Amino acid sequence: MKKLSKAALNQRFSVKETAPEREVLDKAFWELSQEIIDRGLPQVLQQAYDGKLTTDDYVALLGRLDDFRKIGVPIQCDVDDARLLQGFHNRKAKIIKGDICEERGHRRLMRDEGETKLTPQEQSLNEEIEKLQDQWPYLMNEIFFIDYLKNPTYERGLAAKSKILVCFNDELLAAFLSAYKKANISEQQEMLTILKEISFRGGAVERDETDTEVTRKNLEKLENALNSEVEHTSDAVKKFYANRHLETVKQIRQKFLNTREM
Repeated sequence: MKKLSKAALNQRFSVKETAPEREVLDKAFWELSQEIIDRGLPQVLQQAYDGKLTTDDYVALLGRLDDFRKIGVPIQCDVDDARLLQGFHNRKAKIIKGDICEERGHRRLMRDEGETKLTPQEQSLNEEIEKLQDQWPYLMNEIFFIDYLKNPTYERGLAAKSKILVCFNDELLAAFLSAYKKANISEQQEMLTILKEISFRGGAVERDETDTEVTRKNLEKLENALNSEVEHTSDAVKKFYANRHLETVKQIRQKFLNTREM
């Protein structure tokens, strides 16, 4: 049996050094030191600004900032709250579009509002993260719907049917209108059938007035777009189906307006 050299043994059994930013986020608080914080925190903040942290990591970062301030740990770098928020918004947008695959976060920052040292913007970020975690399954449904609109096959249509979504946002409206304009009459009918079966009211999803208002406005924009198509279509057959499609959208919009949040 070949005897391994001391250098080979050290290489085989050596423990990989943890990156400074991971130490700040992952180590137990009592394992931290000022040196670790000074080395790692600027890197963590830059990753947060760049939208490269997971939702759980954003929560961990907010928790660290709160703890550091409470016990007087010197923070040797500036914390730009506006860039923190923008970084999270960029991350969220990529998750919803399916550009980033990330599992649902489970970390929660339990802090008494009267005792927290987080700034108002940082508290707002924490609330947005909690909302994203609560809405996560329904936001994933949005990915199924956008997937279908990008390539309206029968199989993708089945995956998108009868889903519950948070709202009919600007991205969904744009994707729907883009797909609708490229589709033939049969595909347009199927798109509207699927949209009609989607719920923007039901489920255990937490919605606020903004979500409801966005859906209302965008359904109205969709109706106006299809109404414009009716007005500008001279072909009798196309006008007939354009009117039918417009009537379907009116029904969808009216159903939304008549249905109260469950």
